[in-house]
Amino acid sequence: MGILFVLIFWAVIFLLLSLVSGLLTLPFTYFLCKEQRKRRMILSFFTPGVALFTYAASSLVAMITIAIILGTDIGIGDS
Repeated sequence: MGILFVLIFWAVIFLLLSLVSGLLTLPFTYFLCKEQRKRRMILSFFTPGVALFTYAASSLVAMITIAIILGTDIGIGDS
């Protein structure tokens, strides 16, 4: 139960952080880009979320790899 709670907690934190980051980039993109504005606004909104998801996924893979090699706990929760 502890590990699931920690994973859900961090997923919510990353979701909120990527949403806020995406919303902060929209005004800059709107005012700075004259051509292909709609495409660039969509790209600027999704880029922080993709970056945070990539970071979270690669961190989880690295923790699992280290846990398998060293034979230790993966580092989240209390297992």
